[in-house]
Amino acid sequence: METKSNATITNTTTVALQTGDSLKVQNRIKKFKTKAEVMGQTMEYDSENPLTSDKEIKEAFSNIIGSGYNFFINKQGKITSIDSLQKLTVQEQTAIPNYSNIAKGMNSEIFMVLTSPKNIGDSWTDTIIAEKMKTISTYKYLKNENDIATIQQESTIEMIGDMEQMGMKMNLNQKGTSTGILKVNTKNSLIIYRELTSKLEGTVKTDAAPDLSININTTTITKEAIEE
Repeated sequence: METKSNATITNTTTVALQTGDSLKVQNRIKKFKTKAEVMGQTMEYDSENPLTSDKEIKEAFSNIIGSGYNFFINKQGKITSIDSLQKLTVQEQTAIPNYSNIAKGMNSEIFMVLTSPKNIGDSWTDTIIAEKMKTISTYKYLKNENDIATIQQESTIEMIGDMEQMGMKMNLNQKGTSTGILKVNTKNSLIIYRELTSKLEGTVKTDAAPDLSININTTTITKEAIEE
């Protein structure tokens, strides 16, 4: 089965509180538009024109506008704790980029802190283990124009172990890669642009059918631009 989807999401991100060396960040969805092709059927939803969507699609995404999460990050841009995480439907979770990365220990998707002076051509590696995911990323400083650093990212990803989602227990065994470009404002460490292509292959087993192994092969292209 092949599934194709495309989504355009507008978020409002606010630094709500600074406590010592931590920042409390609020992320809320302002606009949401998606189109997906599943088993020959096309499903569309536009939050600014919801009447054009089928009843089932409107119900699936009825709570997405204004939804989001609050978290704390440290000076290195890593999530140290999650203040609140609104419960969303499976469709809404799937539609939101990086939803699965909202976990303690992960890099926030908003800031990249260059912890030491970097020269053009420098490379460095970052390893993150959070929940059931292990990500090893190598970054290369390509150029800097008007305090905007362009950084190449190449990552390997492993998702192995048991987890539970929406009451269903699953066993994951997936591996893959993520490659692309980040642009970072070196004055405030804000990631203003991200373009990544991620590929994952592996299997998923559920408690509903423990003897059935489902092969998963996904490709996700993420493009994000942030207006300060």
